[in-house]
Amino acid sequence: MDLAKYNTSALEEEGAFLHLEGPEGERWMNEEGEPIGVTLLSINSKRIREVVHKQQNRRLSKARVGRRGHVTGITSEAAESDALEVLAAATVSFSNLEWNGAPVTAEHAFKVYSKFHFIREQVDEFINEESHWLGEVSTS
Repeated sequence: MDLAKYNTSALEEEGAFLHLEGPEGERWMNEEGEPIGVTLLSINSKRIREVVHKQQNRRLSKARVGRRGHVTGITSEAAESDALEVLAAATVSFSNLEWNGAPVTAEHAFKVYSKFHFIREQVDEFINEESHWLGEVSTS
């Protein structure tokens, strides 16, 4: 077996298109019939690995072992914020998505994912699935 066909490195850095679904599972399309979605980097891309290493180093420097072996200095709120930061960093662009009449851009990703959990869940699942980076990149 030739492992070369499983080399996802190049596509992980370019991004792949996720066609978003509404909370009831319907695929979103705009009025012109174009898909509404987001182009995302892989969890294994260089950019995301750098964000994750920075977060983990910060957590390790803050973590302290207290009495009875309890770890202090880490909160669930910080962990959730870190997870959102990873998803936002994975976001290359949004396509055909608006919020209050204004186009949504990658700069809005953190806020979008924190407010719309059904989108956050789709993005999280997508960036962690290796198969999205095995074929051609779709940015439509």
